[in-house]
Amino acid sequence: MEWVPVLEKIKAFGFTTLIPGHGLPQTDTSYLDTLIATLRDVNTQVANLAAKGLSLQETQAHVDLSSQVKAFAGTDPLLIEQVKSNWAPLITCSYVEAMHLPIVQGKPCAP
Repeated sequence: MEWVPVLEKIKAFGFTTLIPGHGLPQTDTSYLDTLIATLRDVNTQVANLAAKGLSLQETQAHVDLSSQVKAFAGTDPLLIEQVKSNWAPLITCSYVEAMHLPIVQGKPCAP
């Protein structure tokens, strides 16, 4: 969840052009808005599932990424698979956070 305030600070700069780490240059905040909403949604879903006592594997199976896939990939089959694979580590890190386990910078999240 630490990414959300960072992205909100970037958004507040009032940039004219944003060069994201992935994708095309952006001239408005719509990409950041979508990314912030995605992070919040995934974190909320994971926190709710973890609170029910689901394991990481069960949580991964139950998180609904359909709105994220649509927002970032549309209907392109290749992009859909890329989005799904790119969000898998986010689910794991969100789970680690929800379980109040330490996250070590520079290392993959693992419960």
